[in-house]
Amino acid sequence: ALIDSGSNKTVATSNFCKKVNLPITHQFVTLTSLGATTSGRRQVGRVGLQSIFNPEYQVEDVEFYVVDALPVDPSHIATQADVQAHRHLNGVNIVELPVREVDLLIGTDLSLSILPEEIRKGSHSSPSAVKCRWGWSLIGNSGGRADLAVYTAFASFGSLPQNSIDQKLSEMFKQDFPDLPSEKLGFSREE
Repeated sequence: ALIDSGSNKTVATSNFCKKVNLPITHQFVTLTSLGATTSGRRQVGRVGLQSIFNPEYQVEDVEFYVVDALPVDPSHIATQADVQAHRHLNGVNIVELPVREVDLLIGTDLSLSILPEEIRKGSHSSPSAVKCRWGWSLIGNSGGRADLAVYTAFASFGSLPQNSIDQKLSEMFKQDFPDLPSEKLGFSREE
């Protein structure tokens, strides 16, 4: 899993859902990222999560949205070799997975679980390490080559009940036509 403080919702890949055989439903969801907003029916699931770092820490019934893929290059996934290259990170232990891929992004909907318990500050040219309930993660420049691509780290998700689409359309109509017809009855021809 990747911790993303720029996402207000936990996100899983469709590959993750297939591997774990999770039941999926559909909801109307609005996704807002830097410069774009899309709305539509999206796959939604629920899962219980357990920390590999501390198996006693578990979060039950986590709702997540399903995406095709997460834009994470394997070189962006921290390893113990990245830690050992920096003296100020002595004692930091990164849990390394057998496959360097990310299928789950933990967002701020699990904010209590990603709050820092310990911080090892780096510099502009070295990473900082943050320990939370899920374990250690590295943040910042590791001194490697600069990225050739930039990925935005801000995503905001919101789900709407189907009947609220009518409400949203009504709000848009009211913005275009703010003068609502009067409820007051006028004079008839005879008056």
